[in-house]
Amino acid sequence: DHDNNLWLATTKGVSVISLNNFDPKKPIISSIYNEPGNESSLSENKTRSIFIDNQHTVWITTYGGGLNRFTGDLEKEIYTFERYLNSPSRNSISSNMVFHITQDNNDTYWITSENGLNRLQFENEHYLNPNFERFVADSQNTKALQSNTTLHSYIDKNGTLWVATQNGLHKYDKTTNDFTYYNEQNGLSNTYVYAILEDQEDKLWVSTNNGLFRFDKEKELFTTFSLNDGLQSTEFNLGASFNDKESNTLYFGGINGFNAFNPCNISSLDAEGNLMFTELAINGKAINPIIGSRNLKYAINITQSITLSHLDFPCVLKFSDTDLRPRKSTSFDYKLNNTDWNPTNSTQEIQLLDLPKGKHILQVRGKSRDVIWNQEPLKLKINVVPPWYKSNLAYLFYLLLFLGLVYAFYLINLQHQIAGQESRRLQDLDDLKSRFITNITHEFRTPITIILGFLDNLKEQFSEKEDINISLETIEHNSHNLLDLVNQMLDLAKLEKGQLNLNLIQNDISAFIKHLLASFKSIATDKGIDLKFNAEPIKIIMDYDPEKTRQILTNLISNAIKFSKQDSTVHIELTTLNTSMLQITIKDQGYGISAKALPFIFDRFYQVENTGHKVSQGTGVGLALTKELVERLNGNIEVESKINVGTCFTVSLPITNTAVNKSTNFDESQFNIGAVGPQFENLVADKDANSVLIVEDNNDMAHYIASCLKPEYCINYAKNGQEGLEMANQQIPDIIITDVMMPIMDGFELTQNLQDNSNTNHIPIIMLTSKGVQEDRLEGILSGADAYLTKPFHKKELQLRMQMLIAKRKKLHERYAVKTIIEQKEEQPKTNDKKLVFLNTVIDTIHQHLEDANFGPTELAQFLAMSDSQLYRKLKALSNTSTAIFMRKVRLEKGKKLLKRTDLSISEVAYAVGFNDPNWFSKTFKEEFNESPSEFRKQLIYNYF
Repeated sequence: DHDNNLWLATTKGVSVISLNNFDPKKPIISSIYNEPGNESSLSENKTRSIFIDNQHTVWITTYGGGLNRFTGDLEKEIYTFERYLNSPSRNSISSNMVFHITQDNNDTYWITSENGLNRLQFENEHYLNPNFERFVADSQNTKALQSNTTLHSYIDKNGTLWVATQNGLHKYDKTTNDFTYYNEQNGLSNTYVYAILEDQEDKLWVSTNNGLFRFDKEKELFTTFSLNDGLQSTEFNLGASFNDKESNTLYFGGINGFNAFNPCNISSLDAEGNLMFTELAINGKAINPIIGSRNLKYAINITQSITLSHLDFPCVLKFSDTDLRPRKSTSFDYKLNNTDWNPTNSTQEIQLLDLPKGKHILQVRGKSRDVIWNQEPLKLKINVVPPWYKSNLAYLFYLLLFLGLVYAFYLINLQHQIAGQESRRLQDLDDLKSRFITNITHEFRTPITIILGFLDNLKEQFSEKEDINISLETIEHNSHNLLDLVNQMLDLAKLEKGQLNLNLIQNDISAFIKHLLASFKSIATDKGIDLKFNAEPIKIIMDYDPEKTRQILTNLISNAIKFSKQDSTVHIELTTLNTSMLQITIKDQGYGISAKALPFIFDRFYQVENTGHKVSQGTGVGLALTKELVERLNGNIEVESKINVGTCFTVSLPITNTAVNKSTNFDESQFNIGAVGPQFENLVADKDANSVLIVEDNNDMAHYIASCLKPEYCINYAKNGQEGLEMANQQIPDIIITDVMMPIMDGFELTQNLQDNSNTNHIPIIMLTSKGVQEDRLEGILSGADAYLTKPFHKKELQLRMQMLIAKRKKLHERYAVKTIIEQKEEQPKTNDKKLVFLNTVIDTIHQHLEDANFGPTELAQFLAMSDSQLYRKLKALSNTSTAIFMRKVRLEKGKKLLKRTDLSISEVAYAVGFNDPNWFSKTFKEEFNESPSEFRKQLIYNYF
């Protein structure tokens, strides 16, 4: 120590020897040990290490007694200590089994123990108020310690902390409180690390249970030193290390003595040798070219090639590096041709069991401590002569024989293949049926939900009301949709049996198609699509089946609108070719069909994968039925398409005039494609009612959901996810109900965007969808939805879900009250709660402008890049307070703290927290805390005395 005393740690306490006037024959030794019952004595006699800090204070680590700081006086023979023991009830060291202690440049102590690493800091230089912080192992966190048994710590020249553990070496990053872990992947073959030292070249040296390692901090790689390099043993001891900086000598002690070395001289251990082949042995006999050999023409050490036959295997090639040192860390690799390098496993010979015919190149290279030598590898060319049964002529015979066997096998198994194909065809048919049933079930669920839902409404609201008429119209519209799907299935069945009859009439087909097209106007206008019709000539008299023609055009035009981009155009053109053929062209500007899928679009139940555009896939029946109906009318259908350009369907029908001239009977129930039912209007309830945003591309479904919720809620509507996201950001509704499959942006993406936005991540979300499989439910929940209901759903269940979510939000008001948030912010400054992060940001912003009395709700919203209404609704939803009240509560809480902790007058406190009028401050303070500022301060003084 600084008084020239030598401190010795033993298993029976601590001994101190004064080196002033030291007499080796009669040393003066002071023994310090544990005194039972004396809390100021050494805590444990089994001491591990002694450390002297920057203030010359002596610290003693013990095995079972924690950490001791010497507080006595050696001259006065006062041997007292301050003990730091593990305690579960207070801030303490993590374990009483302490191995080592060190101190960094910031006067922070780092203590290793059997239960993690400890960081110890004091309030000042008088060792007041010790604060321990523990770093423990976490196998799930790669940036934490990987072992709780920390044996040694070291502060390098750069001030970086290194920690030795039973499971590798760790580097501490003080900016992030993370650890970088080094183990076998970095070259540390034994991870039981005892001690760490640093040499003059900034390299670390660590002792382990299996050798000594040098660590390059820049390359983050270890170099191994073993018994071949002169180590006393591969195993070292805990605490046995020392750096003699005057002589640049490192000392490491182990189970068989100690090693002392200068790191600057280590490079001499890895000198490169000169490689050469020394012997060729065939079948255990050395080959000598002097006495005659067909394998070698010259001595093996100077030859460049050898010749071997198939009878010369196995053979052995020996080589040498001509380095006769008894101890060296040299190893060798070899490879044949372009294969990977293989180790020779501490031998200097290569055994070749067999080689294929032809020419080969054998290469040998040397390594010192896994570092490849700079010299070129040793090379030898080997030419292998094959036996007759491996010659080219023999292989030709083998090929002919193999082909004959394959042909015979083909003939034998031909019948089996035919039977297998028939079996697979039947299996494919069953698979198609199963897929159809699944898809058609999904397609039926939405109309069934609407029908059942409005039937419930009729039962509950049967009276002379306008709502009943709307419900009946919606039921009728969706019933026709469902009936049309069933009719398609029936027509397919009739086509298969040849029972679908034609009902031809003679009339103007152009007028019929134009009338049919008018039924699509509503749905096209709703999507922003312009339908353009052109007929040349304007009037085309021919034979046609109105029902079959309606089905053909309905499927093609519906698909054109369905798969078209918003604000695009769909062209329907009629032309005649040589007065004998009618050509109907339906051309859109939609998403297009890939060339890979185009040949299969007319197959039954085939569906083009369309995951990129969020469009409902349907059943895969429409185009198959369309093609078969066209062919039944002796016509032809063709399609051309390009991705993101559009699709063009061309239907060609023969023009005949043999049927009866008859006018078309327009059944309006069949021309209801565009009749999307009553248009949805936003419903306004009481001003204090909770607002609901319905995001649903089906207008009927949105209308039904609204009917389930009115008049208790104020309802708004968006017809796709993109529009819903914009409305949610503008209006900040109290709850959102969304479908999954929607154009532009689906429900999953909408939910994810709402959760990622700090303005909307507090809004509860309910998903309604016809996709009820488990994977879709899990995806909905993972995206952030609070509830997931499958169509058809029960009205009461939806209402109860909303009531529960709103009730849950009211409970959150208490959690996010201003007083609660401020208290949590002081106790736990870091949080992962997005809502709490937002409220903390609002509070911090108010604190930054606390003295500015003109900083009001408008200025706060501008600072947070939000509108006044957005901020108001966000704060109202989270804390049930308006922006102005929230700001006033924050200012009053700050004023309360100033009254408690400062000597400012009440007027000064009022001005300090943004109140222009001290009387107004006193009045609002009493309203908030039930006592005036003066009464509050008197109560503090009373409690103090």
